[in-house]
Amino acid sequence: MIIPAKPRVRSCDTVVVAAESSATGRTLFGKNSDRHPNEAQYLTLVPGAEHAPGTSVDCTFVSVPQVARTARVVGSRPWWMWGFEHGVNEHGVAMGNEALWSKLPPRLEAGLLGMDLLRLTLERSTTADEALECLLALVEEHGQSGPTNTVILESYDNGFVIADPSTAWLVQTAGRHWVAKRVTGVAAMSNLYTIGSDYTRISDGAVDEAVARGWFDPDAGTPFDFARAYGDEHLPDLDGCARRFDRSSHLLQELERSGRGLRLRDIHQVLRDLGDGPAEALRPGPRSEGAICMYAQDPAGSETAATIIAELDAAPELCRIGVSASAPRHAGLIQVWVDLDDFGTFEQPVDAAGADLWWETERLQRRIEAAFPAFAPIADSVFDRVNRRFFSLSQQPVGRSRDDRQAVFFEGEARHRAAVAQLTELFEELGPVLVEQGDADLRGDHLARLAALVETTTVERSAPVRERVLADAQRHSVRTA
Repeated sequence: MIIPAKPRVRSCDTVVVAAESSATGRTLFGKNSDRHPNEAQYLTLVPGAEHAPGTSVDCTFVSVPQVARTARVVGSRPWWMWGFEHGVNEHGVAMGNEALWSKLPPRLEAGLLGMDLLRLTLERSTTADEALECLLALVEEHGQSGPTNTVILESYDNGFVIADPSTAWLVQTAGRHWVAKRVTGVAAMSNLYTIGSDYTRISDGAVDEAVARGWFDPDAGTPFDFARAYGDEHLPDLDGCARRFDRSSHLLQELERSGRGLRLRDIHQVLRDLGDGPAEALRPGPRSEGAICMYAQDPAGSETAATIIAELDAAPELCRIGVSASAPRHAGLIQVWVDLDDFGTFEQPVDAAGADLWWETERLQRRIEAAFPAFAPIADSVFDRVNRRFFSLSQQPVGRSRDDRQAVFFEGEARHRAAVAQLTELFEELGPVLVEQGDADLRGDHLARLAALVETTTVERSAPVRERVLADAQRHSVRTA
């Protein structure tokens, strides 16, 4: 049963490096997808397809008209949803979304989620500019609504980062209104409105509605500021959001000022960042939802569930994509391509008997969290080595054979799973020797409380959970009407 709660602002971090600021002259994209700690996230392939006129596509809660042709897409999908948190299509277009909380009333009725909007857009676009037009049209026509969580009853508006090999856009929405800003240099987005009066484009009616609601005074003599007008600055935990945005922006700007051009490895380091405080503070605790590599502070919180980094190219075999399960601090990057046919244990298991890379990784990470000062340095060393192998392989020409690329994926999957298995065994055997009293989890019984909330995250459970979440939202709406 999910429960109503005042939204706590926490979720994802997305970074983008425009082509002119990257070492290779191609756009770099990266995202940490942060969701409820028990919300497994799986790599999902959507083949390209032709569709007959008049057909529709079933999204998480509603259906919308289908288009004639959809592109092949690989994306990261919260286990019970239809939509993606982030993904890349066959044309080298990448997208990630960010939860945003506006001053508009919550909308829990069945509709398109931000994750649905993202997947629909990737399936329907060949460039970043085309993706922008597609996304804006979907937002204006269908809006965005519906419960977004299996634990806390909440809905939110969305921000999006859209990129292709040469172009990138930031988009922030409030209901059916939006602003868009073309990216130059480097940019980050977290869970707060940051596009003010510096937008490139704005939706018709956005200013008028803000005036009508008393959020903007056109006689004040100041330019219209979308973030100030629509963003809800009174939500709890907004400071953690601001810390993450400031930190990711600062790290990107420092790298850009070096003048050497940013690389894929730089994007990964930003997404693994725990902050710049004293070493003892860089561990899961009461303020760890303010870190880019996020750990939940309680069972209703958020933490990083999946990561993507990409150096974009319009040719699928040349698009360099790395993905990791759970938080990137203690997970190995696995190289993928959009044209692969098999994602092994990274795919959502059909039933409980199937192997599950996400939960294998998450169980290890929780063991590390239980005694972070003792276990994290060891895991850091192992996964640093695993990821050096990824970056070494990703810079080598693999050839145009899909079989060759599939073999590289399987090698990365096996390398990550071996690291997870061996670290799990090591910590089980040496835990009593390594762990001291000061290593205890600062969040008390947090991990035990999480374990009590775990549910089966297989394909066969997805539809019943969607039905349950929507029914809870509808019952709440009736009670509060």
